[in-house]
Amino acid sequence: MDSGLIFYILFGPALFALAWFIVAGINLLIRVMVDRLTVIHAGRSARTYVRKHQRDTLPHGLL
Repeated sequence: MDSGLIFYILFGPALFALAWFIVAGINLLIRVMVDRLTVIHAGRSARTYVRKHQRDTLPHGLL
């Protein structure tokens, strides 16, 4: 038997599992970052809306 074939028989499933875990980890990191950016953006949008609304409704000079 060729040593390369033995290598792939022994370590093929392990390499596949390692690659799968790497891809899953990258996917999880991307999802977490997107969720954080969405929350940050939503918070900024809400604060901007409140600030603009207060500016439009309060008398001049109070804000």
